[in-house]
Amino acid sequence: MRRTYLFLCASALSLALSACAIADLVIQLPPNTAGVAWIATSKDLANSDPSSEWQSDPKTFAITIPDDKLASEKVVAVVSEANTMATLPAKSGKVGLKAADFKLVAKVQVKFEDAGEGISSGSATLSSKSKKFESLIGSQDGGEATFWGVEPNSAYTATLKYKDGDQTKEFTSPAIGVSLEQAKNGAWFGFRLSDRKPAPKEASKDAQKKKKPAAPAKPEAGAPKWFTYLLGLVLGLGVIYTFYRLVLANRDAIDKRLSQMGVAIPTDPDPNAQTSATIDPTVPKPVQPIILGDADPTPLTGPVAVPIQGMQQTAPDPRLTGTKSMFSLYNGSFVVGRDATADFPLADESSLSRRHAQLDFLHGRLTVTDLGSTNGTYLNGQKVEGGPTEVPVGSVLQFGAVQFRYEE
Repeated sequence: MRRTYLFLCASALSLALSACAIADLVIQLPPNTAGVAWIATSKDLANSDPSSEWQSDPKTFAITIPDDKLASEKVVAVVSEANTMATLPAKSGKVGLKAADFKLVAKVQVKFEDAGEGISSGSATLSSKSKKFESLIGSQDGGEATFWGVEPNSAYTATLKYKDGDQTKEFTSPAIGVSLEQAKNGAWFGFRLSDRKPAPKEASKDAQKKKKPAAPAKPEAGAPKWFTYLLGLVLGLGVIYTFYRLVLANRDAIDKRLSQMGVAIPTDPDPNAQTSATIDPTVPKPVQPIILGDADPTPLTGPVAVPIQGMQQTAPDPRLTGTKSMFSLYNGSFVVGRDATADFPLADESSLSRRHAQLDFLHGRLTVTDLGSTNGTYLNGQKVEGGPTEVPVGSVLQFGAVQFRYEE
């Protein structure tokens, strides 16, 4: 008898616990799908407030809603992380949802702007032929209306009623479509209201008679036009002068950049060079006749040097010999470049920098140093870099595109 009594008590307790266990609503989401749920009335789902919501369990992907929150006249809105929504009655039990059950776009946002700013307040609707959703816009919303649980694949129009001074205005948008695919990226739409104001009503004839003529407009205060023009001229001249000074201060850098681009830079004329030949005012003396003392010429004794046409004079040693010019070397330092003040000037060679390289010759030993030229200095085909580099006799020196041979 006692065992039977204990068995009945245990069974009653088990039934009570089972009843309590199933009193809650357990919503099982699809695998690896997170979401939230809240309770709203079926009539006000689109304008419901998900402030009190239940999150899905990160391990089981299930949402549990306590029994005391359930009511037969309400529905549970379940929103997935893809911005889609499923609805089910707010009744206790265990419900398993599939991906196909999420048939609604969870959240649609429509923003209304006027002159670049959101509408401070108004009443917005999102409607189609068969559905109509409403939303109120407050000062804290920044002109943005939010609609929940919108059916997809329908042509909607957004309508806004708002106050403009003492007038009530209405704005209707063009047709917009909402789809589940669009919901993944956020269903958001923005519209800019017209800035044009309605034309004022025509006054009655009696009011026009009583209306006084407008006072003549006063001239606007401010600086006269001539002062504005003068100020603009001064500023323009200042900009031009500043640019001119910058060009003068960075002339070498500008020439180097233009040379890299292949632009030939004209050289400055030498102010010390004579522009024209000097005219000698001295009157030439008359040619004196040559009178031979003897009738027969006296024969010359010894060998006679006969000049050969085209024979060149022996060049001084040592020297730099090129195709167009030759430079003799002696103890000292010499600058090779395109500048007219260089020791070895090559003004017609655009591939040279103004101060291209420096030659140092002392007691028969020649060295070369590149002075940061644009096209470089080469010794027997190798680029000269760093400090002074010794030049052996017979070597080929190249400055830019000009070559010389070192000879003795």
